[in-house]
Amino acid sequence: MTGKTLGYLITYTRAFFGGIVVGMLLSPKTGKENRVAFKKGAHHVKEFSSHRADDVARTFKKNIPDLYEATTNFSLNMDDMNTLQK
Repeated sequence: MTGKTLGYLITYTRAFFGGIVVGMLLSPKTGKENRVAFKKGAHHVKEFSSHRADDVARTFKKNIPDLYEATTNFSLNMDDMNTLQK
């Protein structure tokens, strides 16, 4: 990742969280209502990301071969190693 891209990412992240803070401060709801809504939203995001991560892991395991299974019949001896070094 280049320095310029990292700078953009940091700027966007700060702007995002700054927007959340300003939105909560200027919200017509009380602080308690905002905290409850924020907690519910955070819980929803946590559950969604957990399920999504599980889906990605299952898909990865399904589509990428297991290295142990893929190399069970792979034999490499010292003659092969000497040939590779040349």
